[in-house]
Amino acid sequence: TDRGPNGQIRVDGKNRRTFPIPEFSPVILHGKLDNGTIRILNTIPIVGQSGKPITGMPNIDGFDEDPYDYSAQKKLSFNPNGIDSEGLVRTNSGEFWIAEEYSPSLLHLDRNGKVLKRYIPAGVDLKGTDYPLAIVFPAIYSKRKINRGFEGLALSQDEKTLYITLQSPLMNPDKKTGDDSRNTRVLVFDIASEKVTAEYVYRFDIATEFDPRPKMKPDEMKISSVVYLNSKELLILERTDWVAKLYSVELTKATNILGSRWNDPATAPTLEALEDPAKDEIQVLPKSLVL
Repeated sequence: TDRGPNGQIRVDGKNRRTFPIPEFSPVILHGKLDNGTIRILNTIPIVGQSGKPITGMPNIDGFDEDPYDYSAQKKLSFNPNGIDSEGLVRTNSGEFWIAEEYSPSLLHLDRNGKVLKRYIPAGVDLKGTDYPLAIVFPAIYSKRKINRGFEGLALSQDEKTLYITLQSPLMNPDKKTGDDSRNTRVLVFDIASEKVTAEYVYRFDIATEFDPRPKMKPDEMKISSVVYLNSKELLILERTDWVAKLYSVELTKATNILGSRWNDPATAPTLEALEDPAKDEIQVLPKSLVL
């Protein structure tokens, strides 16, 4: 599941994120199609090392959105164990990996839903978790847009590699740049070494050409899902809330920017500000329309 029921209510000119059921705990559902209906075979609660269920609440005051109750009047408590769960893959041994949006982070779970470890960006001040933490992602990922962190997650056929997509461009150096940008990022994570091994640039289509609705803005563009095809090719779902397209992308023809100046917050202009990455010797992921 996602982090549970949530929405926004405008108060004094600003949106407040509301959680009608703050005690909601994300779970993994095992289902089966059965004569046109979905039958739930098993429900696996996601729990910390203590066995206590995690929640979907924001983690860090001043970094995540402030959480409010259903009325948007009462501010709720932050919870370092909360996750905004999105992408999910299961290994042949029954373990799970989850991509989530808060830090943004990656979680490794055993077959019973217990969090074995959570992998976060450098500089994210996450304390008091009911499971171990590991700093593996570049610090620049803490500039993710609110509610637009890690979204898609794919597992290689040999189960050695994970592919993680960032839903939207980073707010790098600021929100306006991120909102106007067409450049988001795809990470490659080696499971054995627990390290990021590659980082690629995915360039969105021009918003008004992708979805010709009046007043379509660049920040409506998102990556929702990624599927592993082979060691050289991924399938990526690019969408707005109304239009979706599936593209295949070729990893071997794109520039690996991991560890480059594009991971340095001091770089100006930033990757997200580039109108034509090729002018800065960056080959973005080549896209071929599938559907």
